[in-house]
Amino acid sequence: MKLTELLEERKKIDAKIEQAVQAERKEAKSKVRELCMQYGFTSHDLKGCLKKTAKDIKMEELYAPIAEKEKAEREAKKAKK
Repeated sequence: MKLTELLEERKKIDAKIEQAVQAERKEAKSKVRELCMQYGFTSHDLKGCLKKTAKDIKMEELYAPIAEKEKAEREAKKAKK
């Protein structure tokens, strides 16, 4: 395969990964809301248990590019207003 073909394939795979990560995040947020409603938790109740662990930091590194893109999109929307 030529380099250009491999780079195109990589872009497609990266796009699929991003879509999968976003879908998982959306599902996770939904589950968290559902559990909070079920058990009556508030943000105040969860504050202490949301401290970062080593595993959390690794996950942040994985999701960082997506979070940066989402932030840029939000800022772009604000700039348009």
